[in-house]
Amino acid sequence: MAVDPSTLEETGNGAPQGVNNKQYTNPFNENQYLYMENAYTGKGGFKDGGYLVPNPVESSKDFEERKNTSYYRNYVRAIVRASLNPVFEKEARRYINNNGNPVEEETINAFIESANLTGDSIDKVVENIVEYALVYGLNIFGVENFPEQEISETVQQNIENRVFPYVFTIKPYSVKDIQLNDKGDIELIDYYERVEKIDNKERVIYRRYTSEVTYLFYIEGTGENEKEVIIEGSQVENLINENPVKIEYWTQRNGDRWDVHPELYDVVRINTAIFNVDSLRMRNARKQGFSYFYMSGINGDITVSPGMVIDVGLDAKFPPGFASPDTQISADLRNEVNELIQTIYQLAEQKGVTGVANQSGLAKEWDFRALSSTLDRVADFAELVDKKIIDTFQKWTGTDYEYTVQYNRDYQPSSVQEVVEAAESYIALGVSPENEKIARQAAAKAYASKYAPEQMSEMVDNEENFTQDAQQGAFMDNTKDND
Repeated sequence: MAVDPSTLEETGNGAPQGVNNKQYTNPFNENQYLYMENAYTGKGGFKDGGYLVPNPVESSKDFEERKNTSYYRNYVRAIVRASLNPVFEKEARRYINNNGNPVEEETINAFIESANLTGDSIDKVVENIVEYALVYGLNIFGVENFPEQEISETVQQNIENRVFPYVFTIKPYSVKDIQLNDKGDIELIDYYERVEKIDNKERVIYRRYTSEVTYLFYIEGTGENEKEVIIEGSQVENLINENPVKIEYWTQRNGDRWDVHPELYDVVRINTAIFNVDSLRMRNARKQGFSYFYMSGINGDITVSPGMVIDVGLDAKFPPGFASPDTQISADLRNEVNELIQTIYQLAEQKGVTGVANQSGLAKEWDFRALSSTLDRVADFAELVDKKIIDTFQKWTGTDYEYTVQYNRDYQPSSVQEVVEAAESYIALGVSPENEKIARQAAAKAYASKYAPEQMSEMVDNEENFTQDAQQGAFMDNTKDND
């Protein structure tokens, strides 16, 4: 069954007594592809604490507090990125020929620069497809074109208006049905697209692709009365005589099934265990830091904070004090999480990614580094996806250019520290202001890619603004000196 992306979370059952079942999301009751995606992005149950497992004696209030103070150490993302970064750090090399002559100023070049409707280059589109193929164990993508009535007669106008084929992807957890042929190609695919009100009823709308046609439909009725209703005006003939939607597998298929068990699933399970133990460590640390005061014979002459004192009774034979968890509990939890982390590294190594210890200061390299054999496999997979995209694009455009592509196989990553030090040394030579700006931006980009990827654009822009301000300040100083 497809998962509605607007209501992705599924509430698990069997939560311990005292905890509301809605507080707990059991990963075993959730679509495995959604669970894998959440582990990679840090969203879903890793963001809101839904994947934390309540204890038998834990109240709803205590469990909610543990969720609110939880944090997620994302080893899954580090392992995946270690397999991607070296391959995609440089643009792929492409050769497009028409009867031995290079192809210039054609739609295919525009497509390489803008391969989807958000303007991403084909390198970025392929990286995204490969990225999530590593996460899901497979990925589903297609190349669609605009309706004939929207396509201009002139190539230049179509390029200017971005009216040429584009790549799209389909989340595997949104798939309702897939039928494959003997070669493993998609003959039919139905997937969730949206919810829409039709005839005053909320309808779940699916899209179907076949080699002949694509259209939108919804299901009406149940059981024997169930039927598909095609939405009027949505039916479009497929002009390339093959299904434009493709499926490529990173994990080997099991028999005739279209879906797979992701290679990184065991890593995700261990990472989920670390997430849970870390939350227990945080809870224990909070109880250590905010101990309960105990005493006997509390009366009106003593002022105490409600809920922070324990009355041990008038017959108690020991003096007042503070109660907190046994320190051995913290030690046991720390040992347990360290063992789980070692297991993560062992599992990663089995999958061709080796752990690299951090150095002091700026990390010398990644926390994980993929072996050359794994990187070669990623590069091969990227080239396969790239060629299938271009092949489908050429079917849509009626072209037959000779196309070859090679993704980076020079796996010698520069460390952040090396880039920063090289930039500092270069700027110290007294280079031109424009070259200083370029060097600063390269250093900012290298640093942000490792430590602050979401702020990369901001950091690069800041360096440009800083250089301009510095130039203006130097000009003003020189003007004063001349005066």
